[in-house]
Formats: sequence, C-alpha cells, structure tokens
Amino acid sequence: SAWRSVDAKKVLKTLKDLRDNTQKFLRGHTDNICCVALSNDGKLLASGQKTHMGFNADVLVWDLETMSIKYRCALHKVEVTDLAFNCDDSCLATLGGRDDNRIIIWNLANGKAIREERFDGGLSVRWFTNHTDKLVSGGHDGAMVWNYRGGAGGKMEGSPVSLGKMQRVVSSIAINK
Repeated sequence: SAWRSVDAKKVLKTLKDLRDNTQKFLRGHTDNICCVALSNDGKLLASGQKTHMGFNADVLVWDLETMSIKYRCALHKVEVTDLAFNCDDSCLATLGGRDDNRIIIWNLANGKAIREERFDGGLSVRWFTNHTDKLVSGGHDGAMVWNYRGGAGGKMEGSPVSLGKMQRVVSSIAINK
C-alpha cells in the first residue's frame, strides 16, 4: 500500500492497493499526518498528526479490513514524531515532539495508554524485532533502550546508548532481525 495526499485542507488520505489500483479514503485526522506505521500482520495502520500549539495531536489506529478507526489516542501535545508496533502487535509506542517530550505505550486490546515516560527531543522509536517488551528511542540527545515490564502501571526503565564522544542526533532507527 502507498500513501499520498488528496486534499490537505480536508485532511483526507488515500490508501491505494497497488495490486488492483483501487483507492480507499481514510477520514479522521483534524490536521496534517506526519507519521504512519503498519502492524506486522498488516491488519492495523497507525497514523500520528501534527497540530497547533495548545492542541492534542491524535494518533489514530485504523482497522484495514473494515477501513475504520479502531482507536483514537489523544495524549500527545502538538505533534507525534514517530510510532511503532511491537513484534506481536499487542502494543503501540508513540513518541511526542519537543512540546510533549513523552514516549507512550498503548495497549492495542483496548486502546488505552498503559505507560508513559519522559524522553526529551524524541524523533524516532522502534521495538526490538523479537521482544515484546524492548524498544529503542532516538532524538536530539542520542538514543535510549527501554525495557517495559508488565501491563497497566508496569515498570519502564531506560538506559542511554553510548554513541561515543561526539553528540549525535538519532533521526531514524532500524532494528536487525
């Protein structure tokens, strides 16, 4: 599938099936979409938006079989910079921008936030390929490996990644299988 903008004023997005050249419209965001992620099983799509100062930036989780919104997650302020599904698609990690500075873990069984931590200047987040409880975030202040334990109220501990003496900005992350 491929995304392309149809009408930025109406905030419509098109999902195009490249096999048969059909298009479906996803309607639900109130402002510009700035990041998307496809679940590992291909059944869910998450999209995050950027909005204006003082407003929440929604994350929408779409059911691609019904082409409908499954969950609207509205805790980030101004911008969602990145999002990622864990390896079994049971959780979604979302990363807020400079005005928000939070990483939030969402339970995809019910659409509720189950944990949040501060992470200043975040730009990118990825789950480990074979672990449902480990993820990496990167940004203006380097990178952090997070261990998430437990359900609602579970513990989340971060360890900084040593990237040498030079200051680095981590704008994207790829995890090897």
